[in-house]
Amino acid sequence: MEFLKFLALIGITNLIVGYGWFIPAILIALPLQIINKSFAFIVQRLSGVALMCLVMVNIAYTLSIDNSIYVYLIYLFLGFILNFYSIIQSMQSMRDHSRKNSFDFNYMDETETNIRLDTAVSLPFCILFYIIVSIFPNLSQNEVIYLIMDLIYILIDLPVLGEIILVSGGLTGIFLIPYALFQIFFMYIVIKSDLNQ
Repeated sequence: MEFLKFLALIGITNLIVGYGWFIPAILIALPLQIINKSFAFIVQRLSGVALMCLVMVNIAYTLSIDNSIYVYLIYLFLGFILNFYSIIQSMQSMRDHSRKNSFDFNYMDETETNIRLDTAVSLPFCILFYIIVSIFPNLSQNEVIYLIMDLIYILIDLPVLGEIILVSGGLTGIFLIPYALFQIFFMYIVIKSDLNQ
């Protein structure tokens, strides 16, 4: 039962933080674009990645505190897969959107720059930050994370909407993890074949 709760919570987190991060990301990026668009992009991206890492580790730690270290490690692994995949998915979305706007060379150049930044900075940052927070889970115990978790639990406790959110979060967690593993493996194969050419 705890495992299903974990899947539901990481699915809901992926939905809520993933879509809800849009507004704070704009608020972060807009003033920084005065300095540099790439700088604004990477700051808002790393902020979102850090937030997702903290929330995922918090969920893994909270739900495994009464269990063995192995449960914690399994939860950490599954949470990491979703975090890592969300960056890859965002990169693919940017690439697809860029192809649709292939007539706008400035937009294509900016998108390719952002994808290179994600590859060079966001993906390694996700791995490193997730490992650090996993080793020191108390870093995920702070007011911002508590606020997000309280919001998630408030939404889950709503009469009808809460059940819909819980089911959709659970389905997201159940189906997205195998899909994310497949996509990450596929990306690895593509990169490996490109390097061998």
